[in-house]
Amino acid sequence: MTGRRLALIGSALILSAAACRAEELAMTPPDPAASDGASDRVLATEEVFGLYGLRRAGGEGTCRIALNRVPTDGGFGVVIGRCDLEVVRGAKAWKTVQGGFELLRETGGPLRFRQTGVDNFETIDGTYRLSRAPMV
Repeated sequence: MTGRRLALIGSALILSAAACRAEELAMTPPDPAASDGASDRVLATEEVFGLYGLRRAGGEGTCRIALNRVPTDGGFGVVIGRCDLEVVRGAKAWKTVQGGFELLRETGGPLRFRQTGVDNFETIDGTYRLSRAPMV
């Protein structure tokens, strides 16, 4: 074999080894401890604001919640729509806190959510789950 052909074969082996490594890394399941990094810091408003669907952990009840970036007394604006969950009635604002956000209500004190995924939150006691909703 010529030197040029050996160089091409060597390059192909290196590239295929790199491709295998990239595929292996892509298939590695996420480390649960690494996904909990949000609990160490206060989330940015941009990480939280948006349109969400809220439901009980068991799946019953539904609610649409829009967390916006309009400053209000104590945080940012919130709009509740199509909701049959009493727990969020009277919500007047939201604010980011360490590891998630709080929904500020007129009565009952704040309802605190912790981040469980990029677009998912749940109440500290796990009773309610909040997931980013499609814009329809």
